[in-house]
Amino acid sequence: MIKPDAFNEYVSAKRAGKRYLKIHSRDGFNGHLPNLETLLINKKIVGEATLGSYDIPLNKIVGTCTCGRGNDYSGSFMPLLTAKSEFAQKWEYVYSHQVSDGISEPIKTYEYMGEFFVSEGNKRVSVMNHVDAITIYGDVTRLIPLRTDDYETSVYYEKLDYDLKGFWYTSMNFTKRGAFEGLVAHATKFADKTEAIKQKELKYWLPQIFREFDYKFNALFKNVPLKNGEAFLEFVHLYGFPYKLSDCELTERIKAYGLQFNLAAGTCSPREAKAYQLSPCTELC
Repeated sequence: MIKPDAFNEYVSAKRAGKRYLKIHSRDGFNGHLPNLETLLINKKIVGEATLGSYDIPLNKIVGTCTCGRGNDYSGSFMPLLTAKSEFAQKWEYVYSHQVSDGISEPIKTYEYMGEFFVSEGNKRVSVMNHVDAITIYGDVTRLIPLRTDDYETSVYYEKLDYDLKGFWYTSMNFTKRGAFEGLVAHATKFADKTEAIKQKELKYWLPQIFREFDYKFNALFKNVPLKNGEAFLEFVHLYGFPYKLSDCELTERIKAYGLQFNLAAGTCSPREAKAYQLSPCTELC
């Protein structure tokens, strides 16, 4: 059953989508949702790997799979079609289901170069973005690109060479060669000195603390153009791994490192970066 407020929620989501479209069309892009079909033109895929089902961070789901479907949404996954359309009614139904019972059926996605594209469940992703969810449960199939000397591909292959079929490190994104390998080396040394995890493989503790860091980093510094994996590595260089830190301790340390995050991103000078420092956090603690 569609809830009485679902229509207004759709109108609000559509308004946000139109606003995104208007802003991003000014930057030389059309503002619509990217699609994997277009992205893979002139790209060679050499294999696929089924990664199973798990919670996918919504901020890593960047597009849909087909050209036609991308026109229904803005790049922020907000709907664009008229509120009187069949599409809108289906969106309202999904919204009502989420509010009443929660969306449980997994979406289907393809992971390519560390980003996710939806093959089934675009409306579910749209609704979950609208209600400010953090993750959505989904089935993931990895598309493996041809290994080349291309810089971006070689960075991505550092993770594949370490663990081709594992999904534990998929949500970590990097732009620099050696960054992931450096993180693994630091984590290995840390584990050797920490009795509780000395005998554990990295995949059983590192991804968990990274996810906790990524959530708070994105909430506090989402406008800083720094890949989350590199932000984590910057943080680790100063504070070490946030193993068994409380939520508040982790939040305060991430906030305190705001200047360095901006410097690492190259967005401003040391003097300008001070403007990004945040006041003490209450709602994340």
